Amino acid sequence: MKAFLFFAIGTLFADGQPVNTDWNTISARADQRQIALDFAGAERLRREALRLAESQMDKDDPRLASLLVKLAVTLNAEDKAAGAERVSHRAYSIAWNANDKRYAGLALSSLGVALIKQGHESRAEPVLRRGIVVIDEAEGKGSIDAAVLGNSLAAALTNQRQFSKAEKELAWVLPVFERTYGADDPQLVLPLTNMSTILISERRANDAEPYLHRALNIARKAHPNSMKLTALEENEAALEAVRGNYTAAARLYQQVLDEEQKLLGPRSPQMARTLTGCAYVMGQVHQDQVARQLSHRAETMSEMLP
Repeated sequence: MKAFLFFAIGTLFADGQPVNTDWNTISARADQRQIALDFAGAERLRREALRLAESQMDKDDPRLASLLVKLAVTLNAEDKAAGAERVSHRAYSIAWNANDKRYAGLALSSLGVALIKQGHESRAEPVLRRGIVVIDEAEGKGSIDAAVLGNSLAAALTNQRQFSKAEKELAWVLPVFERTYGADDPQLVLPLTNMSTILISERRANDAEPYLHRALNIARKAHPNSMKLTALEENEAALEAVRGNYTAAARLYQQVLDEEQKLLGPRSPQMARTLTGCAYVMGQVHQDQVARQLSHRAETMSEMLP
């Protein structure tokens, strides 16, 4: 199981900047497209806002940092991680040279996400740790921007199977999310999912269950028919497998596969992980031919992943 990331960066889309220029107006429109999950529309508007801003100011003007960070967030949401990495580097350079530690930290946040998405978790870890330090200097300890960085750091550690370190990060991240948003806000789904992923991976089913069920209850109301919900349902299947309830796990995995095929299409490489888990539990219930077929599909789809 892999951990999950936030595309939005804390309070980035509600930073209270005045909308008093053409590029600011376009950037505000892009924020609305981002909130509506129209990432392609948001990217188009962000590039237009950046082009206009660059035509009106010096190439190292500190005001460019916010536009660049927001563009990097959008590119990460579109899985254009290489582009997000380049934009984040430029944003960090501008913000750091201007002594704008908030946007320097946010640039490190988007850079860390871009590195994780490219499979460079070991490179992302020091970037994200540095980002937390910089954000703490700018905003004080315990801010939501630092917590988003902490969630990304936990994801990087989880994907490297450093589960105890990842759990330690989420232990301080979750209370910040709860204090900022409330106990049942949809923003909590991802850190709760990540905590359940860690604990299931450590075969600590009883510890994982409260986090998982809490996340499921929120997601079923806020994110029906979504990949966020199917990721949680996959964790539910994995939890049953850890407990040795293979028949229940097989049923849940099949339900997840059916949902993923509806959402992604039958040949999406993103289904490889679910197919692998389903193949394992099918083998445990002696459905050997089905298990072999699922394993073959998983291997084929894994080869299609970047």
